[in-house]
Amino acid sequence: LIAGQIVVASSEKTGLLSTVQRLVEGRPDPSFGMDGFAKGLPAFAQDGPTALLERKDGRLWVVGRSVRGRWQLGRLLENGQPDPTLGGAGFVELNLRSDTSEFPTVLLERPDGALLVIGSSMGSLQGVQVRPDGSLDSRFGKGGVWNGPSGFPLEGRFNAQGFVLLTRVSPPSRLELLTGRPLLPTFTPELVRVRGDGSSATVTRFPGVANVARLDRQGFVWTARGENPVIIERFTPDGRVHSTYGTGGRAKLTSAFALTQPQHLLEQQGGKILLVGNVSEAGGALYTSVDIFLAQLKR
Repeated sequence: LIAGQIVVASSEKTGLLSTVQRLVEGRPDPSFGMDGFAKGLPAFAQDGPTALLERKDGRLWVVGRSVRGRWQLGRLLENGQPDPTLGGAGFVELNLRSDTSEFPTVLLERPDGALLVIGSSMGSLQGVQVRPDGSLDSRFGKGGVWNGPSGFPLEGRFNAQGFVLLTRVSPPSRLELLTGRPLLPTFTPELVRVRGDGSSATVTRFPGVANVARLDRQGFVWTARGENPVIIERFTPDGRVHSTYGTGGRAKLTSAFALTQPQHLLEQQGGKILLVGNVSEAGGALYTSVDIFLAQLKR
């Protein structure tokens, strides 16, 4: 969701075509691309573009893996056309590699227009800083590349010292099925604080495991895990349980269904947190997905 509009990025199975779509009130925006679709963009791998970020001027950053397995960065104009001021054609291929389970997932733009691109490679965090024209900033990290601790980035924000990343320790995995019982992957959340020049990083690990996690605008970390009840916890930026939230920093969401599984934590404009998930009923050894649930969490 960007500036109140839904923006969707995808890639065909062949990896030959990438598409970005902008929706207004659920319908394609006719001012973007052709009838709301920007097509014919340079090819991304089959997992498609993996992160989007809108600039203040309305241009759109898009990043993913190229068909050659390298990080690929693009910038689209407000009308959905590639921005020729980035690399001459609107897209540049960065000399960083990721396999099929790792890719760039965090985009952070500095006030001067430089862009931080953070992802993972071989189980460790990596990042680069890209100038507005698409060239790498060699002053960032070591020789233009920041190599961080182990982990997989979920999201990031700037802070007074540089930037902070919310990461997961265990590798991401797809939904698993075991005797018909859907299992969400669990992970241990961490906060990684990085100096602005990428020269050093400190890691704070949070207790317990989560199915989903969120770093809010104030620097607090929210986690949720199922199955019934769903346990919601809030942590301070230094890794402590936020004791004034719920009971001892923990709240419970109870459902009448056999399984209640959190899928996403979203921060709304007023600062409230929206929990999205699905509920399932048991039928012998099998579980049938029944519905989607929404729960608004007070701070």
